[in-house]
Amino acid sequence: MINGQKKKSDVSGMEFFLVWFFICLPKDILDPILASPIFLGIGLVLNRVTDVVVMMILGLWALLRLKEFPTGSFFSAFTFEMVPILGAILPSWSGWILYVYIKQKIGEREMKVIKK
Repeated sequence: MINGQKKKSDVSGMEFFLVWFFICLPKDILDPILASPIFLGIGLVLNRVTDVVVMMILGLWALLRLKEFPTGSFFSAFTFEMVPILGAILPSWSGWILYVYIKQKIGEREMKVIKK
């Protein structure tokens, strides 16, 4: 809070797109590939390692750039990624970015309505 007002997020739609395109989308594409029988058991280990790396990158980005850290949705997406078959099928990181983007845009509209 700054002077009794909520901190305004400086995250643009383009930044959300870049985070999605370069971090979330490749990870969500990689998930079913690593879950395929070609990788046998090593795919599960690689999947977990990449999930933790993506979680740390997105967590740091959210902590530094968003007006408030979306704890519940962030850890829900991470939990879905950790479930073996569900994590390979659902694009939970992409869904999380979309959720945060929509939530931010709705919040900005509400602030504009309040100001009028």
